[in-house]
Amino acid sequence: MANRLGNNRAEDAESFLEKTEKKLDSVREFFHVDQTAIIRRIHLCEGQDPRIVFLSAKEKGRSTISNQFKRLLAVRFLALQYEKWLMHTTGEPLEAALCNNRLHNHGQWKAFIRKQRLPGKSQCRGWVESGQKLLKIERETCIPGISLAFIPVLPRIPHLYNAELENSINSLKHGYPEIRELAQDLEKFSDYFDTYSKYICRQQEESHPKREIAQEESPIPAAILA
Repeated sequence: MANRLGNNRAEDAESFLEKTEKKLDSVREFFHVDQTAIIRRIHLCEGQDPRIVFLSAKEKGRSTISNQFKRLLAVRFLALQYEKWLMHTTGEPLEAALCNNRLHNHGQWKAFIRKQRLPGKSQCRGWVESGQKLLKIERETCIPGISLAFIPVLPRIPHLYNAELENSINSLKHGYPEIRELAQDLEKFSDYFDTYSKYICRQQEESHPKREIAQEESPIPAAILA
């Protein structure tokens, strides 16, 4: 998975959550070890953008849980950048900005990608939309750590389309206790999100001091976005 997060087959909620359940032990084992070093081990070549280095790099063993973790951090960060940029651009609260953006989708995406100097319109949009889906699940289940439970199934997120995303959220609210329990245990690891954000923003400032940077700061309560 160099530039894609999965194949093109649509994913239904039941299949997605069953796949997640089967991988919970691997997630639990992964977080037995402090993963901060993964974040701080970002080595940039000249001209590389720290925001997408985990998404565009061609790495050996690219489907490992470690690499999926890095990609999850990256797509979630990009989604938060987009949300902050959208609120700043429209002058509206997040919910209204996102709702209105659906009506003027194409133009806003083009402007965001241009302003942030990101590559490939469709590719970048796919990354951000994957991050938005993770954020939506976090917010609507009120479990900030739940994104981390989806690390092994991250390649399926782009193909969890709107109706099935809603079905997944409803199912998680009323069932799948093993996923919810692990996600609640993983809340203490949501500091990785902040660590990643601060590190990437610092890398941006050092490599492009004049670039407009939308840092991961949000008016959404920390209890929801942590």
